[in-house]
Amino acid sequence: GVEMTIGKAEVFHIARPEFNVMDAMSRGFGAGARSYAGALHYSSEYAVARTQTQEIIQDYLACDAAGFARAGYGFVLSRQEQQRRFVIQSLLTEPGLELAAYRQRFGSDCLQDLPQLQQLTELGLTQAQAGWLHLNDTGYAWADTIGPWLASEQVQALMDETRGAQQHGE
Repeated sequence: GVEMTIGKAEVFHIARPEFNVMDAMSRGFGAGARSYAGALHYSSEYAVARTQTQEIIQDYLACDAAGFARAGYGFVLSRQEQQRRFVIQSLLTEPGLELAAYRQRFGSDCLQDLPQLQQLTELGLTQAQAGWLHLNDTGYAWADTIGPWLASEQVQALMDETRGAQQHGE
């Protein structure tokens, strides 16, 4: 739930249903937004460098209805990629990765499926607690590195290919 204060004295509690990012089909809106629909992961063009992002935003703003009807980048995730997506999205958000939820969804142990999780613990970046694995404060400081590090070689190659095409104006 969420506690809110109105004025100086009133505090009330709003019950909020639990939200599980992995059970939601999410549609990203805006330049470079990522979307997930079951095994499909797609996005429009994205970049990190300021000059590239300005260009992408201008292109996005000039886009017509037909342009919004298609995804520029994406692929269908294999079972292994769905497992990685589950781990990455869960681990990089609160409350973290629920080990039983992973086992229920995929029928296997995420620590066996993704040995890098043990390395994160050995590096002092995660903490296991009551059936959950979550980043600690140091882990959150490294979250922008941890996410891509957990990505598969296939996804890293696709991202490199996309970056290369963007740099060459393709």
